[in-house]
Amino acid sequence: MAVATLAALLLAAAPSPHRWFVDARALASDADGSAARPFRRVGRALEKAADGDEIVLRTGLYEEQLILERQLTLSGPPSAVISAPEGTDALVTVAGEVVLSGLSVRGGEVGVVVRGGARLESVSFSGQRQVGLRAERGHTEIRGGQISASFAKGIGIEALPSAELDVRGLSIDGPFRFGIRARGAQLSVEEAQIEGPQVSIACVEGCRGSVRGSSLFATAHGRGAGLVVGGARLAAQDNLISHFEQCVAINAGSSVVLHDNVTAFCSLDGIASVASELSARNHIHVGPSLNAGIQIIGGRATVDEGVLLAPGTFGIAIRNGQVEIRGTCIRGAQADREGDLGDGVYAHRPESLTVAGALLESNAGSGLTQLGGTARAVGVEVVGSRGPGVVTVQEAKLELSGVSVARSGGPGVLALNGSQIRLRDGRLQGNRDGAAAARCDQGAAILAGASRRLDEACLEVSRTPERPNAGAAP
Repeated sequence: MAVATLAALLLAAAPSPHRWFVDARALASDADGSAARPFRRVGRALEKAADGDEIVLRTGLYEEQLILERQLTLSGPPSAVISAPEGTDALVTVAGEVVLSGLSVRGGEVGVVVRGGARLESVSFSGQRQVGLRAERGHTEIRGGQISASFAKGIGIEALPSAELDVRGLSIDGPFRFGIRARGAQLSVEEAQIEGPQVSIACVEGCRGSVRGSSLFATAHGRGAGLVVGGARLAAQDNLISHFEQCVAINAGSSVVLHDNVTAFCSLDGIASVASELSARNHIHVGPSLNAGIQIIGGRATVDEGVLLAPGTFGIAIRNGQVEIRGTCIRGAQADREGDLGDGVYAHRPESLTVAGALLESNAGSGLTQLGGTARAVGVEVVGSRGPGVVTVQEAKLELSGVSVARSGGPGVLALNGSQIRLRDGRLQGNRDGAAAARCDQGAAILAGASRRLDEACLEVSRTPERPNAGAAP
C-alpha cells in the first residue's frame, strides 16, 4: 500500500505538458505565451518550453532559424510559415525527439536537418536551394505533407548512412535532381506521389529500402529514372513508374525484388539491370522503349509471370548473365527504324538461360533469338512472329522441349553460324518457310531427340532465309 501511495504522489507531482502559443502578429508587451497573450517569436517559446511541451503557432510569417533540442511538439496550420532569414543554412535543426505538425517550411539552403529523431505530420516544404529535409541520424517519420521546389539541382529528402527514414503519403513535386535519395540509410516509402524530379527515388551506397504503393512520374518525357538502385538492397511492390528514360535502373552490386509493379512509356528501358540480382514477379510493362521492356546485363535475374505489351525493340534483352523467364507473356515487340530486331526474347551469349511456360506472340522479329551461349526453352508457345519463330546464331546451343511454334513469317526454327538446336516433343505448324531450317554449310545443325540430325532441314545457300539483325547487340 505504501509503494502504491508513493507512486500516486509522484505521478500527481509530475508537471503536465504545457502549451505555449506564438503569434507573429501579437503586440502584447506583457506576453506570457498563453492563448490570450502569445509570444511573438518562436525562439521565446523555446526558451520557456520543457520536455513534453507543445508550441502552437498561429497564422503568420516566422523569420527565425530554430534549433529544437528538447522533446516537444511544434504545430500550427499551413499558414504558419517558418521562413529563412537571408543567408540561412539549415532553417530548422532537430536535435531531440520532436514532432512537427501542419506547418510550412520555406526557404533556406536546407529546410529541416534531423540529428535526433523526428516525426513530421502534414508539413509542407518549398523553396529550399539544396535539400528540403536531410535525415542525418536517428529515426525520421514523415506522414503526409508536400515538398515542392523551383530549383532544378535540389533534393527533396536526403537520408545519410546513420539515418532511418520512414515516408508515407508524401507528395513531391518539382524539378529536383532527386525526389528522395538514401545513401547507406534504411528507407521505407509508402503511398508517395513523386512527379518532376530527374530521379524520383534513389537507394544507393549500401541503402536497405522498400517502396510500396507509390506513383512515380516524369514530367519531361524520356528523361531520368523513376527508381535507381546502386550497390544496395531494395524491395518494390505495387508501384506505378512512368515516362522516364529508364523507369527502373539497377546498377552493379545491387539486389532488387520487384513484385506487382507497372512500368509504362519508358523511352529507353522499362527495367535495366546491370551486374546485379533481380527478381521480377507479376511485372507489367506497357509502351514502346528504344531498347527493351526488361534489359539484363550480367548478374542473375528471374522474371516470373510478367506481361510485356508493345515493349519496344525487345521484350526482354539479355547480355551474358544467368536468367530464368517463367510464365511470361511478351506481345508486340516492334522493329527499329531500319525494320530490324523486334524480338520477344533476345539473348547475347547468356551464361545460362531458361525460358519456361512463356507466350511470345506477334513480335516483329522472332519470338526467341539466341546469339551464342547456352539456353533451353520448355513449354514455350511462339505465335505469329514476322520472322522465324526461334533463331540461333554464333555457335549457340539451345534445347527445345515441348515447344509450339506457329504462323511464323519464316521457318519455325532456324539455326545459323555453327549453332545447334535440339528438338524434343515440339509442334512446328503453319510456319511460312517450313518447320525447321539449318545452315548446315555453316556448321549449324538441328537435332531430333538426343543426336539424330534432321538432314531434311539443311538448306542450300541459295535458299537460306536471312536474319538481318542476327549479329546486332541490344
